[in-house]
Parts: sequence; structure tokens; C-alpha cells
Amino acid sequence: MVRVLVVDDDPFIGELVCKVLKRRHYEAEACMTLAAAREALSKRGPFSHLLTDARLADPTDGVRLASEVRAGFPTMQILIMSGSTRADACVPAEFTLLAKPFETRALLAALGLG
Repeated sequence: MVRVLVVDDDPFIGELVCKVLKRRHYEAEACMTLAAAREALSKRGPFSHLLTDARLADPTDGVRLASEVRAGFPTMQILIMSGSTRADACVPAEFTLLAKPFETRALLAALGLG
């Protein structure tokens, strides 16, 4: 089963991505903060994918979350989205970077769903 945790501090983006995924019959949940994402992971998991913005309230929160998830859930697919370059967003090479803005087919391809 495909369950995607979408983490972005912009509620419009988080809900839009969830809407796109749900239209294609995937489960998706949006969180706006690092704390909310951690709670979702611990209480409403398991998730098959994490899609997080590189920069949340703190510029490194999304990358920190990705590293935590990699350590705690090694089989979960992790993508980091950013409007910045990999270097500017401090995204390590081990994570897939999805450049904003992106089209639906790019999102699905990056998630391995399309």
C-alpha cells in the first residue's frame, strides 16, 4: 500500500500534493511542522514514502527529518523538495531532490509511482 507523508510549512502546497496523490488512489497525509510529522510517523504510520520540503520553520528541518526517518525507517522512500539547488538547500546526495515547482508526472516519477 502506498501511504505518503507530505511535510511542507506552506499548507497550500501540502494539501495540493495530497489532493493530487489521492486522485490517483494513493493515501496521503499533510503536516506543516517537524513536530506534527514526527507525531504522524509514530502514531499514524507506517508510511511508504516521505516527501518533505527541505526548509520548514528552520532552514534544515526537512533535511533533519529525512535523516531521522532514514535511521528509524530504513525501507521508507524519502524525497526532499526544494525551490533551491541541492547545495543551497543543504540536501545530502543520499536523498532524491525534487525541484519546485514540479508537475504531477515528475512527482509520481520521483515517488516511483508513475
